[in-house]
Amino acid sequence: MFGAYYLPFHIRFDPDGLILISPADGPHQMIDGHRDPDVFAQIAAPCETLAFRRPFVPDARLSDAFQRDDITLSNHGRDLYIVLPAGGAPGYVVLNDEASAPLTADLLQVLGPFQ
Repeated sequence: MFGAYYLPFHIRFDPDGLILISPADGPHQMIDGHRDPDVFAQIAAPCETLAFRRPFVPDARLSDAFQRDDITLSNHGRDLYIVLPAGGAPGYVVLNDEASAPLTADLLQVLGPFQ
């Protein structure tokens, strides 16, 4: 049972809530699941396909992601800190400083207008 803690897992966004998009150097935007369900789904879908993993050993990316992130997505207590690819290093996503997932091309494409 202990090993199950380290298995990949997915999250679901709450469509009755909001997605707060916070670029590191830009204006914040809110996407309302009731008012803009298509935009909400367009952003939520690639986030929900991310396969998050908790690390076996301490991972500095988890503890300082909120300082290094380029964009933060928030929905009902879930904060996704997104670090874009830079200098040859791949991008990644950190969930509430507890798990990480590789940044996918689909999510990167959806976030393009918010960068």
